Amino acid sequence: MARPKDVPYQKLDDKHEEGRYVAFMDFFTDAKDTMDVYWDRADTSYELLRFYMDKDSLPYANVFSTRDTLAFWADETARMFLGTLAARPYGAYKPRFRGTKRIAKMIEKAVQYFLEDDEGRFAQSWFNMIGVANAFGTGHSTVVTEFTKSGDFDGFRFDSDDYYTVVVPGITTELSKRTWGIFKHYFIPLATYYDMVEAGIWKESKEIEATSRNSYEDRKLQFLQSIGVFAWFEPKQDEVYIQQLYLGDGHEIVYGNNAVEIMNTLVSSPGNPPHPGGIPMYKMDYQLMPNEYLGMGIPELVADMQIYKNKHLSQKMEVTDLSMNPVLKVRRGLGLPVEEYKMLPGKPWYVYSMDDIEEFRYTGPGPDPMGSQIDYEMENAVGSPRYSRGMAPERRETARGIMHLQQAAQARPEARRQMADFETLRRVFKLLPLLIHKHVPTDMLRDIVGEDPTPFKEMSLAELKRQYFAEPVSSAVTNDKAVQAQLAKAVLDTMASIPPQIMQNPVKPFFLNYEAAVRRVFETLEVLDVDEMVLPLRPPGQTQGQGGYEPSELLQQAGLTGGIKPVPAVVEQGGG
Repeated sequence: MARPKDVPYQKLDDKHEEGRYVAFMDFFTDAKDTMDVYWDRADTSYELLRFYMDKDSLPYANVFSTRDTLAFWADETARMFLGTLAARPYGAYKPRFRGTKRIAKMIEKAVQYFLEDDEGRFAQSWFNMIGVANAFGTGHSTVVTEFTKSGDFDGFRFDSDDYYTVVVPGITTELSKRTWGIFKHYFIPLATYYDMVEAGIWKESKEIEATSRNSYEDRKLQFLQSIGVFAWFEPKQDEVYIQQLYLGDGHEIVYGNNAVEIMNTLVSSPGNPPHPGGIPMYKMDYQLMPNEYLGMGIPELVADMQIYKNKHLSQKMEVTDLSMNPVLKVRRGLGLPVEEYKMLPGKPWYVYSMDDIEEFRYTGPGPDPMGSQIDYEMENAVGSPRYSRGMAPERRETARGIMHLQQAAQARPEARRQMADFETLRRVFKLLPLLIHKHVPTDMLRDIVGEDPTPFKEMSLAELKRQYFAEPVSSAVTNDKAVQAQLAKAVLDTMASIPPQIMQNPVKPFFLNYEAAVRRVFETLEVLDVDEMVLPLRPPGQTQGQGGYEPSELLQQAGLTGGIKPVPAVVEQGGG
């Protein structure tokens, strides 16, 4: 039940919390001074991405811009997205030390369940995060645990954070967990605000003066309005403007129009220690820079060349316009309405010493020798040549030559993908089991994994972090459907070529799980009804109600007669 509006806020008597709020405001002020130069750089990058050109700064009537920066950004974003999420599951969990395969598989199922929810929130957040990183250099996302009005677990939300909300007081590679933060701001209904406080999700509140938007928000909004892509709307009367600060040590501060809120989900207290993974946040860099926390994005890499190309093309358009719409030079005093004309192509220009009317012949500069090199230089700066983006070569190349060029072009994209694995995806796969362990009810987890999750729930968070790790299942080439088919066929061919003598060696015999391999191949080839194609055989002596099929039943379904040789059982070696 929502708290009535006339109920006063709970007073905070602890002076320490007031001091934290003052320190928080000082922190933001210092960080903003550091971030100003990076926000200015982001403004320029966004203008190039939106192919925006300030007409007042160019002496041309025809301001022309190309979409090269946008094309590079879209190609690199799509390549990274498809490569990192090409396989299912997204991450393969493995045990170490005293971990077991059973719990590792349980964690894998639970994590994949929340990553592939019906609304696709992780995929959307992941795509947006990659786009922000490619555009501005660094992208951030957070995992937010959601609760119902009664305080029950209601799933996870993956938020792709705005580049302008990341504040770091000093850009260095060595940052303590508490020296940086992320701002969030949004509107919520007033009733929801009171419900959050009453449910204990927002733990405490204190009365302060009404807050206004921070200066960084006004700065960003003014910039976006200047290029015509954004408009700010003030909250309605029954809405509260909420601002949050996530601190790197796992604390979180929330404050609204008339209150400061201390979040209960991650705040350190005797009964609620800080989250063992720190802030539930992960980041991605496009191009890492030494001694800098924030990286470089694609627009910054090609900025000078893109601006030069835009100006060059604008000048060529001006020449084309003059040739199609000749200018007539007119002697003053002929009685034409001067105020109705400007010095534009197709309009008369008024001069003094000349005949009555004559045509103006424009002799502009000749072809620019740099024009033919701009595209090559931009591709070299980004590390994305046309071969790797599906564009035909300008000259004749052999098939083997193009293949070698494509392989050489994978160096930087492959390095970025591996950095995304180490820096970002492993962070996600490390955070989610901890959040699942802490927040997901046992009954719900049992339905997700299909077995009793008690062994997982009884583990401590420290044991969970130490005994299980995940490796992202991604590749820089898995977004190529033809390559996927070739790799899938190669897996089955390799398994079929292993002689039985090797598998039955006396030192460490093993079996190959052909069913798992066939399933993985079908899933790679995007076959949706895998369970209808890969049917399990019923072991001898098992009744029909226990699942599986007898060999004769499968032959009867297929309309075949005759015998079928029994398939040896597949035994999986290892613990769990």
